[in-house]
Amino acid sequence: MPGTVTLLVNTGTPDSPDKTAVKEYLSEFLNDPYMMGMPDAVRRVLVDKIIVPGRVGGSAARYRDLFAQAGGRSPLAVHSEALAVRLSTELGHPVVPFMRYGHPGIDDVVDQLAGADQIVVAPMFPHETYSSYTSAAEYAIEQVSARCPQARLRLLRPYYDHPGYIDSLATSVRPYFTDDYDLMVISFHSIPVSHQVRGARTGMDYEQQCRSTAHLLAKAVGVPDDKLRVTFQSAIKPMKWLEPALETECVAWARDGAQRVLVVCPGFAVDCLETVYDIGSKLAKTFTSAGGAEFTLVPALNAQEHWAQALAGILRSDLVQPVGNSSDGSTARV
Repeated sequence: MPGTVTLLVNTGTPDSPDKTAVKEYLSEFLNDPYMMGMPDAVRRVLVDKIIVPGRVGGSAARYRDLFAQAGGRSPLAVHSEALAVRLSTELGHPVVPFMRYGHPGIDDVVDQLAGADQIVVAPMFPHETYSSYTSAAEYAIEQVSARCPQARLRLLRPYYDHPGYIDSLATSVRPYFTDDYDLMVISFHSIPVSHQVRGARTGMDYEQQCRSTAHLLAKAVGVPDDKLRVTFQSAIKPMKWLEPALETECVAWARDGAQRVLVVCPGFAVDCLETVYDIGSKLAKTFTSAGGAEFTLVPALNAQEHWAQALAGILRSDLVQPVGNSSDGSTARV
């Protein structure tokens, strides 16, 4: 029986690109209170009766393209599984993928947790915000605590400025980086400004964490300030989200004469719909249609060996803290 098991927690993915699976996934995702802060009954009606029916067709089409590009499976699932295998070798104990929405969920992994003395909950989000890190961490801790009361729980805190993470990002970027690029773009998932303001008041300054990662990465690969752009993507109207928006900026760059841009998205530990399809395919076409010549997306860290080694080091660091309440502040907060 395992002494320690690590759960690699990510957002999740539909089991397949058909409308039924996508509808189920979107409903679970958008009914998360951290996604849409409103009374539960109101949110359920809005999500299940209006938003999901209006989006499921388009989302299913996007997932069909994504699954086709990735050999019939979700790249998020494929890369998460591969990373877990490599990380298990590095750590010397079982590592299990676990999704906040969809599968594998607690029922899928509980047998692998049976008998564990210690379970490390490791959200794959370098930066801390309500809709990703906090939601995933709280959910995983709640589910694991209920099903595995015998185990001590530990939680990986955000690692946005850890040297191992920055070094691994730089290692991934360097093969793509040349002086021929007009711009290097470091982009992060946007969040509502209301989330940013509320989080910053409690020490969870997402924007500052993202900009810290961007600064450290740019320094590590030697990008001059005049070639660096930091953006945020995937805002949803009509709310005000963090800017500048990658989707509008890339058009402006092309129109201003930028021909070749290199894009890296450090907030994604593994590739997914947003990186592969929304940015790497759809936004690349937007850039070239506006007059640009080449829009290159650096793949996420995925299951690269150097990342598995770096993540193992992060998981051995003091960023992994006991879960619980403690007056000395040594326990992990979520």
